[in-house]
Parts: sequence; structure tokens; C-alpha cells
Amino acid sequence: MNIEAQKLRLIERITHVENQAVLDQIHAVLERGEKDFYGELTEDQRAAIQRGLSQLESGNTVSEAEVKEIYKKWL
Repeated sequence: MNIEAQKLRLIERITHVENQAVLDQIHAVLERGEKDFYGELTEDQRAAIQRGLSQLESGNTVSEAEVKEIYKKWL
């Protein structure tokens, strides 16, 4: 995907966001400037991020309460 297509995809996704906290996070990222650490990540790290985004888009998520229950022995 080229950069222009990616920008358009992001714009489309942002217009559907209803969660204020998510919008605040997007704003904070944009305010930090264009320092992009993504290029410094390993291929495995990038793949893990993409898997997570794909899971999020497909609705395959876990609530905070479920995470706390699963990992309560370490919390």
C-alpha cells in the first residue's frame, strides 16, 4: 500500500472512531511530530503489530477485566 492510500485509509477509519480516548491518543501521536520509530523496529515486531491490528479490526479483543482475570497471579 502506498503512502497516499494509507493516508486515505487512516482518514476513513478515524472518521468512524467514537471513542474520545482513542481520538486523544491519535492527536497526541500527531502532536509529537513525524519522528517515526516504525522503521527502527524489527520485522518480527512489525509483524506482531500487524497481527494485533488485524485482530482488533476483526473484533478479536479481550476486555481489561478478562485480562486481569487471566493474569491476576502476576498483578
